Amino acid sequence: MNCLNNLIDTHAHLDDKQFDDVAQIVLNAKNAGVNRIITAGTDINSSKKSVELAKEFEEVFCVVGIHPMDIDTLPTDYIDKLKDLAKHEKVVGIGEIGLDYHWRQDNIEKQKEVFVSQIKLAHSLKLPVVIHSRDATRDMLTTLKENSEYLTYGGVLHCFSESVETYKQIEKLGLHIGVGGTSTYSNARKTVEVLKECRKDRVILETDCPYLSPMPNRGKRNEPAFVTFTAQKVADIWGCDVEEVAKTTTDNAKNLFWR
Repeated sequence: MNCLNNLIDTHAHLDDKQFDDVAQIVLNAKNAGVNRIITAGTDINSSKKSVELAKEFEEVFCVVGIHPMDIDTLPTDYIDKLKDLAKHEKVVGIGEIGLDYHWRQDNIEKQKEVFVSQIKLAHSLKLPVVIHSRDATRDMLTTLKENSEYLTYGGVLHCFSESVETYKQIEKLGLHIGVGGTSTYSNARKTVEVLKECRKDRVILETDCPYLSPMPNRGKRNEPAFVTFTAQKVADIWGCDVEEVAKTTTDNAKNLFWR
């Protein structure tokens, strides 16, 4: 594993039940040069846990939100609850929010409604959005374009694996793309093409841990320290030193989440 300085894992799930050793996970990250971790909420309880982890660990920050696969248990006052959680100084965005048609297509309108309400919440709080999109590219782009006035504070399409054409539309909306462990897989052709074509100031790094561990750890539990492998992959694609990728993507993350 490369040991760099000042990397940021912009998307983790430290509240996941697979992590019963968060203190060690944070230490592993520090030892690998990952000095900040953003852990993402997926529902109200997950968001509360994310805030608690951010309070406990200096290196951990969080985003709070409702994932599209968690809207069935949505409390009617979810916006008020999220607004209250977002008052904490270590909340740096609203997420993980978005659309997911891979598992569910019977509640598409509800997914859109909850997504848009959270985009508007982020704007009212002057926070960026962290967006999940799976098998919903057309509706995702349409929804973002229709609500572009609420994207003033930016955002990121997390775990980006779409085409160059989709990237260009995301760029026009002023959004970033999150690049994670899947970029190291042999079938990551589209991601490689996007990284060759994209603006470097639009790329941030993530793990989505404990899922999607990069090569050579594919199939194992992912953790923030492993973002170093993704940084090396991006460096290979860009034809530069991995230290340059670390500086560029860290600057990008800071400009998005800590402006």
